[in-house]
Amino acid sequence: MSLFKTFRLVPAGDRIRGEQDEWSGISDAKERKRRQNRINQRAARRRQRLNQVQEQHQIVPRGSSQPAGSHSQLGNGTIAMSSPARVDHTETYFPLTRDAQLLHVITLNVSRAILANYVVLSSVPLSTNRFCSIRRVLSLPPPIQAPMDGLTSMAPAFVLPPSLMPTLLQQQVPHYGWIDLFPSPQLRDNLIVALERYTFDEDAFMMDVLGDAFQSLCSGSEGEQGQAEEESKAITEMKMSNDESKESNPPPLDALDFGAIAFEWGDSYDTKDWDRLRSILAPELVVDYRNVIGQKWDAMPAEDFVAMVSDPGFVGDPLVSSQHFIGASKYQRVSDDEAIGTHQLRAAHQRYTGEDKKTIEAKGHSHAVMQFTYKKIGGEWKLSGMKPTVYWNEFDFDQIFKGSKK
Repeated sequence: MSLFKTFRLVPAGDRIRGEQDEWSGISDAKERKRRQNRINQRAARRRQRLNQVQEQHQIVPRGSSQPAGSHSQLGNGTIAMSSPARVDHTETYFPLTRDAQLLHVITLNVSRAILANYVVLSSVPLSTNRFCSIRRVLSLPPPIQAPMDGLTSMAPAFVLPPSLMPTLLQQQVPHYGWIDLFPSPQLRDNLIVALERYTFDEDAFMMDVLGDAFQSLCSGSEGEQGQAEEESKAITEMKMSNDESKESNPPPLDALDFGAIAFEWGDSYDTKDWDRLRSILAPELVVDYRNVIGQKWDAMPAEDFVAMVSDPGFVGDPLVSSQHFIGASKYQRVSDDEAIGTHQLRAAHQRYTGEDKKTIEAKGHSHAVMQFTYKKIGGEWKLSGMKPTVYWNEFDFDQIFKGSKK
């Protein structure tokens, strides 16, 4: 891993020995400095001895064949001693803590685990088994009918370990296969989003994780590369053939943004956090409340909408508590900068007699479908319209808001 490059290797003769040499975790600055100095002095003495040995090797003629431990008389009367044994400079360690050598073991375990996952995923029947050169989705084959206890039932055609089961993003967003090798669903989703929204060197990233194993995983001969290009072309043609049926569906990453906006809308109502509500609104909104109060605003400024909702006669009433449950959702793409979301909605309300909220005065819950319009403004999706359709109310919903009594 590239992180190792920041560590200085020290000859094994200066190895930290015993608890008296441990300085990591010492809170006393003076004691920590004393231990570090002792280690550095040992290293300095070791380097001095190595330099002396190297100088002596330079004095002895290269062609001389003296046995180990012998000496020779030089012309100036000095005596040069040959080294009694070969000094081994290859054994080294990381001068961090006594368990620092486990960094190698950790690296080995990570590489081994990734390669083991590669073997598992290679057996999944996909449109391509290329892990580095072609983007594709990861979806398991549909269940098949299988006899179980004398009965015929549906059984999975292919079973993966729970940590490798594909997430919704993996099944919908084309991505490189090496992302599927990580046994963390959240990490896989984060990598897919990062590759879609940002630019970074994924080869360098995988080299840090796998080292040379990444080269073996992704490299191939010219024939294999040509085959990969053909597979990529075939997948592209297949996607183009399905474009007509998918024109109305927004990209999955945009759908995630829509879901987040819908959540912020409902939770800002329930917590009466009007700054959160402002943060998701477009400058102007189409507010169609004809099914609720018989009115519609075609271009209501965002600040006017916040003022209406936060009014003490409406959701801003401190005696009213609510929770807006958003259920299943579907989305329709209108253009690159506009989409419509339809959300199941249950809005639960309780009105209390006092601000201590100990005694309930009335309760009322609304069951509806909310249609939101989303627009991309300045590269960011915003809520630009809403149209609730109430199916039915339960309890005394008309007693919840003071404004509704006028």
